[in-house]
Amino acid sequence: MRIYEDCPVHVDSLFYIRPGTKRTLKVEGHRFLDENFQPDGPLIPGLPKDHLGRHYLTNTETGKPFSEFDEIELPASDDDTYFPISFVHHPLTEGDPVYKDGYGVEISFIATIDGVEQPFNGILRYQYFQKPTVTGFSYQRPGPGYPGQFTMTFQGELVKPENRVGYDTIRWINSVSEARDWTNFKKYTAGAYYSLDDGETWFEATDKTVNLTQSQVENLPEVVNVKMRLPGGCGSFFPVGAEYDPNDPSRGRRPDVPFSITRQITLNNETGDASSTLLEPLKQIYDVATGKDFTLTVRPTGNNVPTLTTSRNGRLSDEIGVKTEVLPDGAYRFTIRKVQENLTVTLKYTVSNAEVDGTRVWGEDGTLCITSAAAGRANIYNALGHFVNSLTLSAGETRRLSMPAGIYIVKLDNGRAYKAAVR
Repeated sequence: MRIYEDCPVHVDSLFYIRPGTKRTLKVEGHRFLDENFQPDGPLIPGLPKDHLGRHYLTNTETGKPFSEFDEIELPASDDDTYFPISFVHHPLTEGDPVYKDGYGVEISFIATIDGVEQPFNGILRYQYFQKPTVTGFSYQRPGPGYPGQFTMTFQGELVKPENRVGYDTIRWINSVSEARDWTNFKKYTAGAYYSLDDGETWFEATDKTVNLTQSQVENLPEVVNVKMRLPGGCGSFFPVGAEYDPNDPSRGRRPDVPFSITRQITLNNETGDASSTLLEPLKQIYDVATGKDFTLTVRPTGNNVPTLTTSRNGRLSDEIGVKTEVLPDGAYRFTIRKVQENLTVTLKYTVSNAEVDGTRVWGEDGTLCITSAAAGRANIYNALGHFVNSLTLSAGETRRLSMPAGIYIVKLDNGRAYKAAVR
């Protein structure tokens, strides 16, 4: 039997106790098995323990070790009694000089019937494996002149091709070596499996190191959830070394950004204002680490409303990729989210608080003001293009609407649009 770390095992008919009275059962001891799973060495009293005397096997029903010295009393019966056993093997203790991952052991039980110890011995043999861990993990997204990288290194006896387990035999199996040769079976299960898409797809973990190609790295999600599972219904788990980001428990492993890769942002200033008080920071070219946000603060004069557009607008809408905020001092803060390529940023002023054919759109303290030169309808949108309000105006009429601070776009029936800032 193959068992795994912290995975419960239940056997309904490990062995049976013959009919009689005064029937008892106790653990005699255990011995190690060699590579062919034959007894190797003398019987050691009791159950397997670590070098500090702590039990590895515990009863899943009681949470306590199986009895070693006190006999388990069984009721008298005229029929054979099958004795079920449920247990779990805990992780090996670091520094234990005896046990190692993948060890084999045989546990012997002694039955007493009518007060007489029976020659029958119940025997349980198993091979124990710990859960694999990840000792090396590197995930970097591709960039200009850089193919990207995904490397994951496993540690553990299960991550070996020889730990496949075959079933549905092609021929009769006569030896341990034949049982270990999975080509003698129509089907097999690997010792462990791993997934990079949160359990949607599983791969055999039979290679110590997993290296993905550039195209495979490009197809990885922005956040990778590395999971592993063992055969036998133990369920999936996050291996140590590739668990969730401790700073964000709701997400998995994020790609590392190589420190040598930066993106260049070139500023195209069409405002006509080159004063040092306009921009913070004031530069023509900015360097930004890949994947990081870039923030620019604009302090316009008068009633000008600055707008910012990027050269990636066709691929990622600036309505999504650029965050615009109006600060308490009237300045505008633009945040370009997650810069992944070289960009050109254009800064300009829009027509606002200006009179065009008698039509005016402007902002006052907490109020959006609209004067229309002609009768018609005005639709109001926020800076993200989401509809906010609609109203009908008479020719020459002025309407004032209480609005939260922000940038608003007012579209009239004549097709003209106006931007205004409410502070």
